[in-house]
Amino acid sequence: MGTKRELAVTVAEIVSEAKRGPILDAFSGMCAVGQTLGTDRQIWNNDVQIFAAKVARALFVSPHLPPTMTQVAVDLFPAFSLNEEALSARFRKRLDEEQRSLSSNNVTTVDVYLRKYQAAHESPGTLSEVAACAIKPAAFPLRLFSLLYADSYFGLRQCVEIDSIVFAINQARNQKSISAGQRDWLLLALGQAMLRCSSTTGHFAQYLTPKPDTLTRYFRQRSRKVWDAWLEIICDLSPLGSRAWRQGNRAYNRETISLLRCLSKEDDRPAVIYADPPYTDDQYSRYYHLLETLFLYDYPNVASKGRYRGGRFQTPFSLKSKAVEAFTRLVSASAAIGAELIVSYPRDGLLYTCDTTPLKILRKFFNQVTTAHTQKHLHSSFGASKGEATKSVTEVIYLAR
Repeated sequence: MGTKRELAVTVAEIVSEAKRGPILDAFSGMCAVGQTLGTDRQIWNNDVQIFAAKVARALFVSPHLPPTMTQVAVDLFPAFSLNEEALSARFRKRLDEEQRSLSSNNVTTVDVYLRKYQAAHESPGTLSEVAACAIKPAAFPLRLFSLLYADSYFGLRQCVEIDSIVFAINQARNQKSISAGQRDWLLLALGQAMLRCSSTTGHFAQYLTPKPDTLTRYFRQRSRKVWDAWLEIICDLSPLGSRAWRQGNRAYNRETISLLRCLSKEDDRPAVIYADPPYTDDQYSRYYHLLETLFLYDYPNVASKGRYRGGRFQTPFSLKSKAVEAFTRLVSASAAIGAELIVSYPRDGLLYTCDTTPLKILRKFFNQVTTAHTQKHLHSSFGASKGEATKSVTEVIYLAR
């Protein structure tokens, strides 16, 4: 999401002119910058979101290769079937109604089905069951997604598949037929499969409501098999670089400023820091919450139409009252490390509404600050929740030494 993939090549060019040594991508997300940089230097990634940190660890640090698709299809299918059959029996009536509604190709029929079941996750019986499962999350059959997320981002049948794949992965790990690192690879593939099969606008902040103009896409997405998508994605999994190169990399799962302060006290520090901090009043954890839940599998309390998990991380960079302080602490902590700092920030970012700019703050802590690159492009509004689907912005990359 965001603009990192568009900027990655430019950032890599700027990094190539920076001083030698490890680079820390302080807000690494899906590691677009690290993947573009290649293996010329050690790459340290950090993200406060668990799923994103797992992506970084798998790609840049993992000593393990993922299991092959054939191995997974053969070895994990029996456990998948066991959980899937138990849930199918549990939800038989509702699954039959879901299938009839999807086969109707009629928006009214689907609407009737959804009005009947879309609030099932809020029923007293479901809430009580979720609370009991939170105490014993490994209780058979696994059913977190079936209880909490059916008829939202996924259909009930798709949720049954997600729960059953998680069960199969956990069983394989418990039986030591896969390593802990391979378990993470398989969960990452499942996260990608979930996104590929979801009925959304491209993220997990909101889901599609079937309407005449979205019905074709809705039916197409609801008909996708999560198991099949998962196996396809497993075929494409692999870590980056050599095992020896990966041994010199790091992957952190920390709040950025806290991490920088810790690194300033260590002998081994990054030579360059790339920072792409949040710049709008949108809390990005909304877009990742289902992927966090996939790894935690903790039967969380969920709220609002988006069914967001409770206790999501809230970044101060996205709060107008705290954005200036957060950016200042980011720059100050980077300077204390003695690293060169590369920052990307758009000219319509939150700092500009607070009567300051990135340039002003950078110059308080670094002797030499230059505008390394300016680029106009379109920012996504993540589903046009606040107006137009995209808007033209100017992204600026600063280099501070």
